[in-house]
Order: sequence, then C-alpha cells, then structure tokens
Amino acid sequence: MDNTTLGLIILQIITVLLLAGVVLEAIVAVYLAKIHRKLDLAAIPPLGSSGMITTRPPPEAEGAEMPESVDLIQGFSSMTESIRALAGKYGLQSFTLATQDGLVVASSSPGNQEDAAIYSHLFTKGEKPDDPLVQLFGIRHRGSSLIGIVKAHRTIPESWMKSIEEDVKIILGRWL
Repeated sequence: MDNTTLGLIILQIITVLLLAGVVLEAIVAVYLAKIHRKLDLAAIPPLGSSGMITTRPPPEAEGAEMPESVDLIQGFSSMTESIRALAGKYGLQSFTLATQDGLVVASSSPGNQEDAAIYSHLFTKGEKPDDPLVQLFGIRHRGSSLIGIVKAHRTIPESWMKSIEEDVKIILGRWL
C-alpha cells in the first residue's frame, strides 16, 4: 500500500469520526432538552458585559414603546457580548441564534444547546413552539439559513420582533 492510499484511508477515517461526533452532539442536545423539559428548569438570564443581569420585562401591549436605541456593535469584543446586549435591550429571558441543524451560533445564555436543537427542528418543520413565550424567526446570512430563538418573560410585540431581526442582521454583519 502506497503513502497516497494510506493517507486517503486515514482522511476517510477522520471524516467518519468527525461526522459521528456531530451526530453524537445532536443526540446529546436532544436528550438534555428532554431532561430540561421534565425538570422544568428556568433558563439563566442573559448577562451584560459587566456580568450583571440586564433583563427587564418587555411590554404586555402591542402598542408599547420601542426600547431605546442601543449600539450593539461598538464597545463589544465578541458576537456573544453583542447578543447579550440585544437580549438586554429587549428585556428577553434569552436569545439564541442557531443553524438549521440545531447548532448554536451565538447565545445570550450559556447552555442553550438544547433550545437550538429543539426549536430549530420545529422551525424547519414549520411548527410553532408549545410555549407562547418562545418566538422563532428565520434569517439568511451569507447563504446560510439561521434561526433566531427568542425566549421572553411576556409576549413580545410583533413590531419588536421585526426590530430584533434587524438588530440580528447588524450583529451578523459585524461578527460573521
């Protein structure tokens, strides 16, 4: 067996192992989501850049005032910090950006892999979440389809959802 053939075999083995790792990660995320639902654990609120909790309850009425304009790019050193600022701006419990196959791109709270797995699956099937305080939206960025997962303390007005989508586009444009 020559070196080229051996190299190709090793490359195929590595590829299979990587794919198995991705599948295993998705299975673990779904399993953790089931445990999370059974235990009915509360999500960790997003943290501001100072580490302090920055959430505030969103309005209950559709006609509520939009949040103050906040620069979600300047002064932040990562996409995660910008996403946390977005969650704070709108008073969200958490915000997660995921791929269609359920992988977390960015999240305002650690440990949202199960949200990404569950809600991206629902979104791609065209189904709505059972929880009325969870809202989903799709967004395209550089040829990729991403899913925004908004978890709130109260219902988010539709006008805010559109504003959240626009803010996410700005964040994506800066960091990806």
